[in-house]
Amino acid sequence: MYIEDNIYSSYDNTEYLFYTSFLFLLSSILCYLYNSLYSSIIIFLLFLTSINHWKKAENGIRKRIDLFMVKMTTIFYFIRSFFEDEFKRAFFYSIWLTIIIFYTLEHILDFYENTQWIIFHMAIHIYTAYSFVMILFI
Repeated sequence: MYIEDNIYSSYDNTEYLFYTSFLFLLSSILCYLYNSLYSSIIIFLLFLTSINHWKKAENGIRKRIDLFMVKMTTIFYFIRSFFEDEFKRAFFYSIWLTIIIFYTLEHILDFYENTQWIIFHMAIHIYTAYSFVMILFI
């Protein structure tokens, strides 16, 4: 059952989310190699909080820290988008729109106690990690 405050109804099969969190490490390393130090640091912190939460997912301080880091990463890239050209800014906004769609679908499935919400959360991990790398090359 879906409960207020972003609490999932079931943490069964969340080991897949633990594995997809490692994509953030790859993104962080690539950002570092391509001299994007601030991005590398913030993505690495996101990686650490994400694997810490998903290795044994439960409601608690680890989840709150992970959600805080997600918000900080979002704010970082939102602010960064103002200093980019028009094309990159449109790319940032399309990333956020896609993530919002995935997030909404994930929570609708969770509301109806459908464990397929994990697929949409994995899609968020995969798409976000991919987008962090794509931003380096556009």
